[in-house]
Amino acid sequence: MTNDITNEHRVLSQDEIEQVSGAWLPNVFGAFAGAIGGVYGTAIGNGGSSSSQSLWAAGIAGATTGFLNPVSGVSRLVGTIGVGVVGGAVTNAVNSQFTNPEESDE
Repeated sequence: MTNDITNEHRVLSQDEIEQVSGAWLPNVFGAFAGAIGGVYGTAIGNGGSSSSQSLWAAGIAGATTGFLNPVSGVSRLVGTIGVGVVGGAVTNAVNSQFTNPEESDE
């Protein structure tokens, strides 16, 4: 049985280094933008009286969405914040249906 594994190393070119360096940063910026948008969307949708639970839920949902939508420019940043705002408002609307059901007149 022979060992065919080689331990050859080579230096990456400048182009190769630029392709791999900081590749995760746009995802982190997207997560921050989504979290900000989610929290603001919830606060706006609930008239400023949001519970800390709904703010956390919207922030986490926005961060997750933003992480999956990496920021690669100003337009993507604005879009990610906008998606976070909409997601926060939807999260708030769904939460309010389960935590504050309307009382019936029966």
